[in-house]
Amino acid sequence: MKKLSKLALIPVIAITFSSFASLPAKAADTTFTFNQFSESAGYKELQSAMDDFARDFVLAKSGSLRLITNSDAGEVVIGRYDALVTTNSNSTRIQISNADELMGSEMVDDYGVSNGKFFGSFESYENHTGITNTATVLSRLGKKNATLYKSDSETALSSVGLNSSAIDTLTMSYMESWNQMQLEFQPTATFSEVTTSANSINPADTDYGFDFQFTSQLSNDPCTGNVQITLTADGNHYSAITRAKVPYFGGIVVDLVISSTVEINPDQVVEVPNLDNAVDLKSFISMKSKIGAEAASNKKAKTMVTKAKALATKAKQAVSSNHLVQAAKSLKYTYTNIKNGLKLSSKVAGVSGSVCVTVVKKVIQTKTC
Repeated sequence: MKKLSKLALIPVIAITFSSFASLPAKAADTTFTFNQFSESAGYKELQSAMDDFARDFVLAKSGSLRLITNSDAGEVVIGRYDALVTTNSNSTRIQISNADELMGSEMVDDYGVSNGKFFGSFESYENHTGITNTATVLSRLGKKNATLYKSDSETALSSVGLNSSAIDTLTMSYMESWNQMQLEFQPTATFSEVTTSANSINPADTDYGFDFQFTSQLSNDPCTGNVQITLTADGNHYSAITRAKVPYFGGIVVDLVISSTVEINPDQVVEVPNLDNAVDLKSFISMKSKIGAEAASNKKAKTMVTKAKALATKAKQAVSSNHLVQAAKSLKYTYTNIKNGLKLSSKVAGVSGSVCVTVVKKVIQTKTC
């Protein structure tokens, strides 16, 4: 039995102190533990319907899936998560916008695979790896205007957490995104039966609903809520909305409303970006390591130069390459002799980076080499 999705899709919690769209007038009895809930007939029917919805799209490998999740406070959208998956037999592309309207920030992802070649935006790469010197690396590669990377190897993508299996798993998770509060991880959560009925507007569509309750870890008061899901008869749409009253300290009650919609368009074509000018990811990672190694070498060079100047001052002499050599030996640095000075090297992730330190006309010069 497949459990509810563990993927967190809530960009931000919508907080208000007024009433939201009302819960059912009389809440159903929430007596099931999660294990009992997941074994109930109504849950199994809902899960089977969701599995079918997801499986048809993934197996068809054709068209697009669009997921939009909003956190709302009245008419104001506080947070918005927008994901578009387009796929065919040869290509899959995932584009995500995760906006936090309260903080005024947005995180954007864009990546996929096309004919065996993985690709992604460097903005996505920065989001996943936290690196901050992308522009410097691209400039050193002579690709300062590049916005995309590409790779023939899934191994090179380990730092991004991306591979073909991850793309399929992510697609499936989007299908099951209605579990927006990740209720299976609430140790005190209890649930009602899942009710099933024809949709009041379009009777061919099916509505599912259940109530839940758990104890707030912040106030030890009960959090109560309701989930409503609608799956359309054509198998191309579903909507889900979670409404909950979450108690916090001091008697404050947070009204949380999270809504999701998923739409499948079997006719949408995958728009794979032009990869002719994309940067090979291995080359990018190698240059990033080289720059890191150069920085380490430069740090050693600064220490050595300080030592060399001190030796020259003590000897009451103008600084020379001999003082550099003496300083390197004193610091137990490994070096290579060059004209008028020496070369220091370091390694990051197996990639070497060097700086050359020379004395020209009694002036010390340091540069990458």
